[in-house]
Amino acid sequence: MKTLPQNITKSNGFTLFEIIIVVFIIGVIVTFASLSIGQHGDRYVEDEAKRLHHLLRLATEEAILRSQELSLLLTSTGYQFASLQGPKWEPITDDPFFREREFSQVVTVKLFIDEQEVSLGDSEKPAKIYLLSSGELTPSFTLILKGENDVEYKINGDITGQVTYQQPENSTG
Repeated sequence: MKTLPQNITKSNGFTLFEIIIVVFIIGVIVTFASLSIGQHGDRYVEDEAKRLHHLLRLATEEAILRSQELSLLLTSTGYQFASLQGPKWEPITDDPFFREREFSQVVTVKLFIDEQEVSLGDSEKPAKIYLLSSGELTPSFTLILKGENDVEYKINGDITGQVTYQQPENSTG
């Protein structure tokens, strides 16, 4: 019976080169993870600002096409659209576009109407922006959505019905 040669050495650990490679790979993974997490909140705020801008433009067009008065009901925690039914504003519940939406906790919202800040803290009496069937918006407003890193996205509306979206200068999106 033949035996294996005895000159085979048994390895008891990792080489310095293997440890350096593993530490490098872990460092790269942690770096990408931290960058992804840090930008997630700001990305959400940007997406929400764009969504609200497009919804306001759509609602303005719908008000004209349907000859119906609409409004945006806005609080610090979310928003929804309402339509004028007789003498009363009724929330729109059966439309997938104009349904009620909530802001994430990473979003801070400020509303300025005619250059004066409006309190959004009262969920029983939300701030209203009227979208009239004539194509006008009343009153003129600036809506600011801000994220964790104090990056501000602005939505502006004026009495002529123009709704614009203003992206921050330092944003790369």
